[in-house]
Amino acid sequence: MLETSRAAYKIGNLATALGVILTLFERHRSELAEGRFDAAAG
Repeated sequence: MLETSRAAYKIGNLATALGVILTLFERHRSELAEGRFDAAAG
């Protein structure tokens, strides 16, 4: 995932690429939570 992000955004710095991924997850946290597996629900 990290290499894909680096290539897609043409980022040379690994730390910057990780920052981009974390920012995207943060922006879409509520959408991601909806799809999260809930073991109690089955």
